[in-house]
Amino acid sequence: MPAQNPRPVVEPTSPFDETELRAAAEPGTSTVTGQAFTKTVGGDVRYAAGVPIFLVPATTYVQQCAEIMRNYNSTCSSKLAPYIRRETGDGEGRFAFRNLKPGMYHLEATITWGVPTGYGIQQTGGTVRAVAQIAVDGETVNVILQ
Repeated sequence: MPAQNPRPVVEPTSPFDETELRAAAEPGTSTVTGQAFTKTVGGDVRYAAGVPIFLVPATTYVQQCAEIMRNYNSTCSSKLAPYIRRETGDGEGRFAFRNLKPGMYHLEATITWGVPTGYGIQQTGGTVRAVAQIAVDGETVNVILQ
């Protein structure tokens, strides 16, 4: 069997600014609520029920890291790990992140399901994303990840 080509390792060109991420991770009084779902080719809705939903401050470094990781390997996610918040979608993919400071946040969830084929069950689905902008402390922002 021929060896598969591993995905190349790519790193963001923006500098990793830990001070910016640490400041954004301090507690505030704002909330981001929402729902994560996707639609099948046939129009059925698949919710992020029981699926982890991730939130991280949307810095230039974070945005570049997210783009890179769609197609390449990178070590950037290990740098971001302390600043990533996680919630789990309820039965309809609804979630809430509380105690946030004003700022822009990147949200992401991966929704997959099995489809029967002649060779067994094949996983399908994908990643849904959104950006939430909190303008003032105490605000509640609602987003849809699809």
